[in-house]
Amino acid sequence: GIGRVQIAWRVVDVNRAVKIGVSIARRVSGGGAVYHDLGNVNFSFFTDKPSHCPSRNLQFLSQTLNDRYGLSTDLNKRHDLHIGDKKISGSASRIIRTGSFHHCTLLVNSD
Repeated sequence: GIGRVQIAWRVVDVNRAVKIGVSIARRVSGGGAVYHDLGNVNFSFFTDKPSHCPSRNLQFLSQTLNDRYGLSTDLNKRHDLHIGDKKISGSASRIIRTGSFHHCTLLVNSD
C-alpha cells in the first residue's frame, strides 16, 4: 500500500506490478510504501482522539515481542521498531473528527 500523498509511479514500478499481478492500494493515512505478503502482519489500533498514542501502541507490541519471543526490539522517534540496525516495523496514523487510527506492519519472514 502507498501513503495518502505518495505518487504511485514514483514509489512503485507500476508496470512491473501490473505484469506480475501485484495490486497497488492507497491508504488514507500517511507513511511510505509497504509491500504486503504472507511474510508480514499488520496491526491497527482504533481509538478516540484523546486516546491516540502510537508510541503506547508500539511499546505494547515491542514488549510483547521481547517477552514472548525473546527479541530485543527498540522503538525510535519515527514510530519504527528495530532489532539492532534492522527495521522490522513501520507505522502511520490518521486523526479524524470522530476518532483516530494507528496501523503498523511487522516483518515476520522475508525472502
